[in-house]
This record gives sequence, C-alpha cells and structure tokens, in this order.
Amino acid sequence: MTLFELLVVNNWNVIMDQAVAVSNDWARIYFISWFILAVMVMSNLIVAHILDGILIEEEERPETPPAPEPHDEGEAPASPNISLRASTASVSAA
Repeated sequence: MTLFELLVVNNWNVIMDQAVAVSNDWARIYFISWFILAVMVMSNLIVAHILDGILIEEEERPETPPAPEPHDEGEAPASPNISLRASTASVSAA
C-alpha cells in the first residue's frame, strides 16, 4: 500500500520521513529512487500512450486535403495544415 501511495504522489515525503525515523537514512535513498523510477517512468508511459493514440488517429485520415475554398481579395488565405507525424514533419497548404 505504501508504494501505491508513492506512485500516486500522495504525501510521499511524509511517508519517507516516517520510514527514516524507524529505520536509517538508506530508506530516504530508496524512496527517492522509487519516486524517480516509478512515478516519472509511469507518467512518461501514460503521455506516450496518449500521443501514440493521437498519431495513429491522424495517420488514419485521408492523405488528400480537401479542395481549398475560394477567398475574396480582401481575405487572407487559409493557414497551412501541419502534420504531427514523428517520422516526417510536413506542411501542406490548405
């Protein structure tokens, strides 16, 4: 249960201080290393999973852009579409 509390970053420093009080200062190294490895790695994995889902969804879109709509002389042309693909960074005019 203690490691789960550390994983969700719920007063981990209070738990660490209590563990150091009943053991020795090596417990502080254990808690800090657990925080760095578990919390940071898990956060990065969650963000990577979300970004992967976004990129997969974008790749499933059709490659041909819709025909540009005509614009008046006073209007600025539409802004370009920017791709979020990791392999290539391409910009296509809309």
